Amino acid sequence: MLQRRVQTLNMKEGKLSKPKKEILMVRNMRRSLLITLSLALLITTTVANSQSRLPNVTHEGIEIKEIWIPMPDGVRLAASLFMPADRKATAKFPVLLEYLPYRKDESRKGRFAQFSYFISRGYVVARVDIRGSGTSEGKLIEYEYTDQEQEDGEVVIDWLSKQAWSTGKVGMFGISWGAFNSIQMAMRNPSALKAIVAIMGTDDLFRDDVHFIDGMMHVDSYEFGQDIANILPAPPDYVIDEAYFRDRFDTEPWLLIYKRQQHDGPFWNRASLNSDYSSIKIPTFVIGGWYDGYRDSVPRMLEKLEAPVKGIMGPWAHTLPNFPYPKPGMEWRHEAVRWFDHWLKGDDTGIMDEPRFAVYVREWHPPGAVDKVPGYWRWEDGWPIERTKKLALYAHADHTLSSAKSVGGDGQTHKLRYLPTVGVEASGNVNWWGDFPWDQRGTD
Repeated sequence: MLQRRVQTLNMKEGKLSKPKKEILMVRNMRRSLLITLSLALLITTTVANSQSRLPNVTHEGIEIKEIWIPMPDGVRLAASLFMPADRKATAKFPVLLEYLPYRKDESRKGRFAQFSYFISRGYVVARVDIRGSGTSEGKLIEYEYTDQEQEDGEVVIDWLSKQAWSTGKVGMFGISWGAFNSIQMAMRNPSALKAIVAIMGTDDLFRDDVHFIDGMMHVDSYEFGQDIANILPAPPDYVIDEAYFRDRFDTEPWLLIYKRQQHDGPFWNRASLNSDYSSIKIPTFVIGGWYDGYRDSVPRMLEKLEAPVKGIMGPWAHTLPNFPYPKPGMEWRHEAVRWFDHWLKGDDTGIMDEPRFAVYVREWHPPGAVDKVPGYWRWEDGWPIERTKKLALYAHADHTLSSAKSVGGDGQTHKLRYLPTVGVEASGNVNWWGDFPWDQRGTD
């Protein structure tokens, strides 16, 4: 790697397409080698320790503290704590954990705006990079949702619950991966974890997960938007040294692992709730979107979970409901605070006296952009809806449907291209990500 870097510096700085003189190349290589070694030492000694030396930041009444959370094997996970700046020395708060591999420092402006809602209502928010991702130490995980990730998660929850500023009660929340491991941590039932809010996740990895739906390559395997995101301006520096690259090059690509797991079984069931819905004992709030690929999980969990459960199904793609695509949106944090206030603070918010399921019913609209979906909200006590009735409709020769059985036809064959625009089957897996990538000028 060092040799490749030296050659790159020669080509760029010396502007040489071919070496003109051997001695010139040797001198350039020596000069570049010294520069590279100096930079490498600087990066290794300063960036590797930057997490622990980052200053605390206070903005609009919120203090952001950069900390390490130690794991039993000596690896440290990087965490950002968002806390009320004016808190008293003896004050204690419930903790809301977002645990994910998406780099905790990326899009900090947006996360600050998201978390400020919770902090101003009496919570501490912890955003933690999982092992081997972002600024956290350790080797990159072999694949998604490993036992190691979940074991670390239990340690994180226990650590957060035992801090002097913590009440000992922890809630989890998150979208996508953060929803998945919120559900998975709830399946493990650590004693300090009292409730979760999972947004755009699933209970069935094999049939729903974005990588290999039913054992076949899917959206994540060819999503062009992912490539676009990778060439956007980089977020703040991370620990990038020889160990960083070695851990990644020594890890088998996830795609090869998935290709060996093309049938449902232990590999998928280890982290899928549908293998044992009774494993979750804590209150669970699930939020999904009609245009998201994980939309089927919300009604399934409402039907099969034995623990207290509530759900929201809106007209959204894979996004937070207060940044909706398509519209209309909703302030999900208001409901999340009511949920956590009830289960982490013991406040009577009335949320358990209300219908369990809020669902946005889409109405027909002509083909075109789906920036805003016509429809209306309705509230139900559960799923499936008890008063639901099935109606059989029969095709007739005049191209109409009727509950009366057909008695004859004109002898012709008629074909219908079934493209529903409303209902559970509408939209398919279109618009998973909405408009992606999003405008990051504000963060930059």
